[in-house]
Amino acid sequence: LATIGHVGLFLCVALVLGLMLVPPFLRYVEKFKSDEMLLVVVLGLCFGVSLAAVKAGYSSALGAILIGTVVGEAKIEKIQRLAEPVRDMFGAIFFVSVGILIEPALIVKYALPVAVITLAVVVGKIASCSIGAFAAGRDLSISLRTGMSMAQIGEFSFIIASLGLTLNVTGDFLYPIAVAVSAITTLLTPYLIRGSGSAAALFERHAPRWLSEGMQRYTAWAQGPGSIPQGQKI
Repeated sequence: LATIGHVGLFLCVALVLGLMLVPPFLRYVEKFKSDEMLLVVVLGLCFGVSLAAVKAGYSSALGAILIGTVVGEAKIEKIQRLAEPVRDMFGAIFFVSVGILIEPALIVKYALPVAVITLAVVVGKIASCSIGAFAAGRDLSISLRTGMSMAQIGEFSFIIASLGLTLNVTGDFLYPIAVAVSAITTLLTPYLIRGSGSAAALFERHAPRWLSEGMQRYTAWAQGPGSIPQGQKI
């Protein structure tokens, strides 16, 4: 509880001070009309806050996320354009370093938890995202395509696992599992997207008639009165 309290205090202080000071400061720097100065200031803030997070005993990724959120509040579109080359360079370094961390021996050692978590992620995210899209009024095909395109955990899981290791609240086994699950689900996603149309057609072909008609009626109702075919009633 004490550790969680310290993290919460660090987040609150960093966000409050950041939102008060950083956006006005960046808007002041923008007035000099120097792209190089603006880029150097943004990078200095990013590295500085990340260093502060490390000195406070937390992950550098936590500091990067915080300052990224704060800089976004400045509403300066030029920053994204200027930072793109730097982002691409560090993005390549990040994914190469992640690939180096994938140890086949550890994947074999933790094969069962990796398989179970991968299955839970794929099935859970397909089901939850598809149901959410359908509840919002999308038809079955679009809903399944949405769910099957979201069936991965992404690289943010590395940051969460790394933060857990930094705070000593998780074991050393979690990071390789997170990396393995993320890599597997990322590789599976293009094939899932490609097969979403066939999956929707298979469901419509084998689903009970009452279920298929009920889903169509719900979709028509959720999309508005104008989309309900004439002669049909909800």
